[in-house]
Amino acid sequence: EVWEQDLSALELPAARFDGIFANACLFHLPSAALPAALAALHRTLRGHGVLFVSNAHGFGEDKEGWTGGRTAGTRSYVCWLSEGTWVATCEAAGFELLDKFYRPPGRPRDQQPFLATVWRKRPQRARILMDELAKFGGSKACPRSIDTVPLRSLHNGRELVMVVLHDRARGRVLLELPNTLGWRLHFGCDSGHDSTSSDIPEGELWATAKAEATESLAALGVALSTPQIRAAGLMLFSFRNANHPPMRVRVLEATPSAEAAQPAAARYYAADDVPYGRMWADDVVWMPSLLADATSYFEGHFVFDGLPGASSRLIEHSWDPTAPAPE
Repeated sequence: EVWEQDLSALELPAARFDGIFANACLFHLPSAALPAALAALHRTLRGHGVLFVSNAHGFGEDKEGWTGGRTAGTRSYVCWLSEGTWVATCEAAGFELLDKFYRPPGRPRDQQPFLATVWRKRPQRARILMDELAKFGGSKACPRSIDTVPLRSLHNGRELVMVVLHDRARGRVLLELPNTLGWRLHFGCDSGHDSTSSDIPEGELWATAKAEATESLAALGVALSTPQIRAAGLMLFSFRNANHPPMRVRVLEATPSAEAAQPAAARYYAADDVPYGRMWADDVVWMPSLLADATSYFEGHFVFDGLPGASSRLIEHSWDPTAPAPE
């Protein structure tokens, strides 16, 4: 299978590849386009995936522009970067350097026009989308991750909790549970912290979310096969063209008891037949990955074009199924 794409506008599936070989291609991008291209490569690598890049380098200088092509009458755009600038650019994109060497081998440095570098994807927190950064006090020069948005900036000054009730042994999901948030399919509840709380450690936020979810499920009469509830994801929602504060949701996964009776309104759906058409548009992005892997953890920022609800259109999103899971 061959994909032909524009390096300045890559559209690659998340967490698809274990390795990427980029030989003599990325240096044809303008320096301003490199961060976006590297971000796309970072996103499409699986956790700890490896990236190999060989570029023409600038012999200690940064310069770029049009130059003569390989054939008569053609031109090429070339971005010659110094080793220091190239390394800093890749590190800023979330990569850690494993190895570097100049090419061709065995020649003096002034006769080695290519710099080869080998990188490993460094797991990182999901970033707030660039077009939404200003709303959260960030900028292109100062990006922020979705976990840094203070509680006071969220809807009602608090986080929400979602529980995916997944019976992995039987390949089914328990949906349509009554809940105080009024969600039609997913089970949700409020977290235990609000904007009056400050500087809450991430571990405490997860512990409180699990405790609140456990209590709310028990009050509803939902029986779990095990009391263990795992952290499965963190989501930030923004609502463009709508006067509504952002929402942040902590996603948990629990196993419903197969033997015990569940609330009458609840309904099981096969994991491969989840009614995504009736759900918020983000669900089809992250939920299949969660259902497929019992150890998965994701983070994402989802931007809708209207008020919260299944009728709003998802217009932009950033989703990483290889984000570092909470300890």
